[in-house]
Amino acid sequence: MDGSCESLPLNYYHVLLGFIVGQLLGIMIWVMFGFAFRFTLYDNVYVMDLRTKKNSQCLESESTAAKTT
Repeated sequence: MDGSCESLPLNYYHVLLGFIVGQLLGIMIWVMFGFAFRFTLYDNVYVMDLRTKKNSQCLESESTAAKTT
């Protein structure tokens, strides 16, 4: 280095700024993927939960019908 300002030195502030920008980009991408895949991840669980509730209600109604006869 001859003291000219052609290239900036990689000092503490540049590293800190790059770290903060990288973290913000990572959080934004993480949130975007979370919203994009939210329905595919939880929709199947919700449908399966509804099916099991419906099946358990059918079984309960069958068992009560068998008891009353």
